[in-house]
Amino acid sequence: MSEESVIAEIHKLIDEKLASGVVVHVDWIAHGIMQKKGEIEGENAEFYRVCTHRQISQIAKRAIGKYQPKHQTDPQLVMEGFEHLSKAYPMTRGGDLVLVPITLCTDAELEARAADLVKMAKGSLAHAKEIRAYVSSRVRTAA
Repeated sequence: MSEESVIAEIHKLIDEKLASGVVVHVDWIAHGIMQKKGEIEGENAEFYRVCTHRQISQIAKRAIGKYQPKHQTDPQLVMEGFEHLSKAYPMTRGGDLVLVPITLCTDAELEARAADLVKMAKGSLAHAKEIRAYVSSRVRTAA
């Protein structure tokens, strides 16, 4: 089994959970994958369980991270009938990182996400202005 196949299995499990309208918890993904693989046995079993759980959790966090707002949303993640609206959004609930199907997000959570996107847009505009000012000053200095 390759790391790519493990990643694909984690993505598949996340997609299945979202399709069934379930909030996806990173720890639940790790636990679900480990359960499917069977018990680790032997003298160092606890060591391997801890390491495996940590690695699967990290992969699950990266998979959830693909739902973070970006300038261009991955077309596979966009809700049908929209250009940018994602099928799910990463949220912090009860101190845990979870991936929440949009249908289960509260209005307050979605409004907070929209506010974050506005901040990102303002930051991007400010960044673009600084780049242009730098280019303009560099051109004047070279002349």
